[in-house]
Amino acid sequence: MAVFMENYKNYCRENGYKQKFVALKTGMTEAKISRLFKGEQEVNEQDMELLSGAFMEKPDFFMRENFHEKVFAEETSAAEFYLGEAAGRMKEYTDKLIEFVECIDAILGVEPRRNSFTGD
Repeated sequence: MAVFMENYKNYCRENGYKQKFVALKTGMTEAKISRLFKGEQEVNEQDMELLSGAFMEKPDFFMRENFHEKVFAEETSAAEFYLGEAAGRMKEYTDKLIEFVECIDAILGVEPRRNSFTGD
């Protein structure tokens, strides 16, 4: 369990994810995330599922030895994201978010928004 949290914290730090972001993605409180990150609270299986699910992974992804996983290169991460050139999984997250918003729009009967994003 300690390996999971060490790898998870390193993943968040290396990729610039804040505890507040993790709390929003998992539905956990910021206080609980803080306790988990500080090691004040032991992570359980349900927590590992929620935490890894925030990045669309399974818990075993964060259980590997010699773990090192970086989503963005430091030099280009902000520029890639803000210019719409999000790499790898961030593009996947963005597409899923747009799909989710379109589903909500369909339920509420709102006109599609995608054209306003692409300039069409």
